[in-house]
Amino acid sequence: MNRNRVVSKHLVRLARLLLKQWPLAIALVMLSLAFFSNPAQAERRQQTVPIPTPTPTNTSVPASTATFTPAPPTNTPVPPPATNTPVPPTNTPAPPTNTPRPGETPPPTNTPVPPTATNTPAPTNTSTRTPTATRTPGTVVTPSFTMFLEMDAPFGALPGQEIEIVYIVTNPSTSSATNVRVRNRLPEAFTLVSAEADDNGTATLETETDGSTVVLFDWATLGPNESTTATLTVTVAEDALPGDVIDNLAVAFAENGAPYTAGVSIGLPPAILPGFN
Repeated sequence: MNRNRVVSKHLVRLARLLLKQWPLAIALVMLSLAFFSNPAQAERRQQTVPIPTPTPTNTSVPASTATFTPAPPTNTPVPPPATNTPVPPTNTPAPPTNTPRPGETPPPTNTPVPPTATNTPAPTNTSTRTPTATRTPGTVVTPSFTMFLEMDAPFGALPGQEIEIVYIVTNPSTSSATNVRVRNRLPEAFTLVSAEADDNGTATLETETDGSTVVLFDWATLGPNESTTATLTVTVAEDALPGDVIDNLAVAFAENGAPYTAGVSIGLPPAILPGFN
């Protein structure tokens, strides 16, 4: 049975081959005729060749395990789509041209006239300084020297005590000083008792807007290198605080002499005196 199947299978293949290759088929047919017409081949075909019976063997075929290796995804970058950036249209307006027709009067053109620059004068700081030493209206005298002033007073006083302050004004120049004056604004802790000026001088009082008292000592002239004096008597206020220091300033000047400032300081004792062992 197996042999017949094999022969049949070969015959089928041969038939297919003959159909495809007919020149080769003719050649094979001729070879077959020559083969079967040979007597020696005929005898061989009549002999029976024992066919060994194959022993079946159970051969186990290992099951093949299919291994699936996933391929890594490839991210191919896609180029961004082209963007069409719109270009804004530039509409440059053309200046209107009014061309008059024949026989028409051309319209007037408005030609801008530049404004006329006005020179505004800058404000000037004109400060009028009245010299202190000058008391004659309309006359400005430049001081040629500086007056000199000294003051003498006790270093300390008690509340309610009466004290004297002496002023010594000097003309240090080689020419006479005219309209010499000493001006003293009294502190709030002083109350005026009396004021006197030597060498034919005068003493006057002024009251300022804040109620303070100003003492003025005046001399018509003061010769070169000469000095004169004035005395002021005041009372220390009863409510002056212990330990306070009262400062008193005065200024001396002349019509032709620059001002000079001097002062004295008067201290009040403390409430509790220190003990000395």
